[in-house]
Amino acid sequence: IKRSSACKVSLRIGYQLPLFQACIMTRLFPSIDKDEEIIPPKLSSSSDDAPNKYAVVIYEVEVWSRKEKWHRSTENDSIQHPSWVRPHQRHIPNASYCSKDVRDVCPIVPRIYSRNEKKNEKWEWKTKHWQFDKKRSRQIKIGKIYSTKYQSPAALGYVAVDEDGWEYSTDLKRFDDLERAPRGICRWSDMFRRRRWVRFVCTTKIPNSG
Repeated sequence: IKRSSACKVSLRIGYQLPLFQACIMTRLFPSIDKDEEIIPPKLSSSSDDAPNKYAVVIYEVEVWSRKEKWHRSTENDSIQHPSWVRPHQRHIPNASYCSKDVRDVCPIVPRIYSRNEKKNEKWEWKTKHWQFDKKRSRQIKIGKIYSTKYQSPAALGYVAVDEDGWEYSTDLKRFDDLERAPRGICRWSDMFRRRRWVRFVCTTKIPNSG
């Protein structure tokens, strides 16, 4: 994934490190309403203080070729791309990127980018299993916040994902376009597809932490 020109310049000349760090922080810490791993309370919530929910999101990515059909990217492909990625360029610790099972890709809870972490708490898995996102509600919500011109998949006449949870695109960069609705219809020109896996997390108090 390409860095912004500002990041490139600051890295090259060396003395604009704060600007470079700002670029990194912007990617890792987008605003709460645009963070895929934070699910704010619904507007209909009866409590104004309802807490945000947190989840780990991982995308499974495949490419298309006439010879191998849909498959994980290899050195033989014209465009190489990791088979598993976390949104906002976040790190996946102890990842087994060659695995076909999301449980092996993210075996432990990664760093959670909460805005209100407490020193006497730690993050643990809240749900037992990973599930692929069949609705893409969070993605669609972010798109509507990002642009008043955003059109949902339903408004465009198609579903967000197919029955196996895949969305399709002609180009990898299109997946990062917040104005673009996820499309679950595969067209002849599509070369990439991705599936969104989600597992919720929660905080627990560290024993003997006071």
